[in-house]
Amino acid sequence: MTQENYIEELFCMFSLMNKTSRQTLFDKMEGFLHILALHTGCHVCAIRGYECGSDNTHEHCIIKVEKSELTRFRKHF
Repeated sequence: MTQENYIEELFCMFSLMNKTSRQTLFDKMEGFLHILALHTGCHVCAIRGYECGSDNTHEHCIIKVEKSELTRFRKHF
């Protein structure tokens, strides 16, 4: 997989109750991304960032889609 074959399609923020463990947050995001790929039938590339240093645990994610699968992704999303 090369990044140049992917287009930024979504930006999302995923949050849980304050003070949720980082691992739980990561696991939930992994599950979301897996289901998104299955539902759309597309390869996705996720660039993820985690907010730390406060009780407000959340993760940001830029979701990229393979250029040749973009129409299918939009149809099923």
